[in-house]
Amino acid sequence: MSNLLFFIMIFLWLALYTYIPFQVTYLSSINVDSSMIGLILGLSGASQMILRFPFGIITDYIGKCKIFVVLGCAFITLGSAIRLIYPNANGFLVGGILAGISASTWMMYIILYVSFFDKSQEHSAYSKSLTASVSGMLIAFIIATISYEKLGMKFLLLISIISGSIGLVLSLFLKDNIIRKKTNLKDLILVVKNKRLLFFSALTIVQQGIQMAAAVAFTLNRIRELGGESYIIGIASILNMVSAIVSAYLSSKKCINRLGAKFYIPIIFLVLALYCIIVITTNNIMIIVLSQILSGFSAGMLAAYLTSESIKEIPIEKKSSAMGFFQASYAIGIFVYPIITGKLVDLYSINIAYILLAASAVLCTILSSIYYKLEKNN
Repeated sequence: MSNLLFFIMIFLWLALYTYIPFQVTYLSSINVDSSMIGLILGLSGASQMILRFPFGIITDYIGKCKIFVVLGCAFITLGSAIRLIYPNANGFLVGGILAGISASTWMMYIILYVSFFDKSQEHSAYSKSLTASVSGMLIAFIIATISYEKLGMKFLLLISIISGSIGLVLSLFLKDNIIRKKTNLKDLILVVKNKRLLFFSALTIVQQGIQMAAAVAFTLNRIRELGGESYIIGIASILNMVSAIVSAYLSSKKCINRLGAKFYIPIIFLVLALYCIIVITTNNIMIIVLSQILSGFSAGMLAAYLTSESIKEIPIEKKSSAMGFFQASYAIGIFVYPIITGKLVDLYSINIAYILLAASAVLCTILSSIYYKLEKNN
């Protein structure tokens, strides 16, 4: 079952990301302004922000994940179909919301996948689930890079529909593997009082926000504005994804984990800040493209470590609720950061926007260092 779910996760993220590398480029080409683009990107995050915690509570309460796995594939298929029929700003807005609902079910994929492993293998299972998601993104970005120039956005949306449909059919063969004590709704809601969960959820807001606003959106648009052709934008996206896969894979290895989250989280946030500064301090397209390696490496490592650290103290019967809160938190970053970044780019410049992104990453380095120091002393 774990292998079947692994492939379903790949198909889900292939469907969710096939059009992403050229979404901003496409919308700009049909004269959608930066503020509207930011809103389209942000509303996908808003759906996740609103739904992930309630979805997690429901999952813990009923003790079943399969239904949400099925719905996740169904919603992305529907969202891409709407974009295909209405390939304008409004179509992408509605499709983005449905894609956000689909992405809101991701934590159930993770919880179900991790349930197929022993507790001692949990961090490794989280890293493998991340590897599956990023692998789906990578395949999506490769397809987009090869085909967008000649076949356009409609072809990418068709691939998204096909991939989502395959995931939907395969998900029907899954079996739930969640065995938990019965927990009342009040106890599930009160999981948000866990201080560790709150702290790492705050950090993930920044990490996901920078990833969505910069690496997935406005950095690619900057490459285009500097004269980069579509295949160069695709290469930049692929480098980001490959780096994320490699770093997620490495984070699951014991030889890497010896230093632990307390070492990697502060350092990697600093790397993320460096990435933001590099993008705005050079007009050399090749350097900006290569900087995507830093972004991808940061995304893979931070996603794995922040996830496992956030629910470290949470009992299994409340894990979906905690994961829901955690993922709802990073949806805040996906929602807020692109909108703010788009506004700053419109009102001032990309330089101001990226300086603020870098500053928020540096702040996370400082706060996480302090957190682990206090934890050690206690």
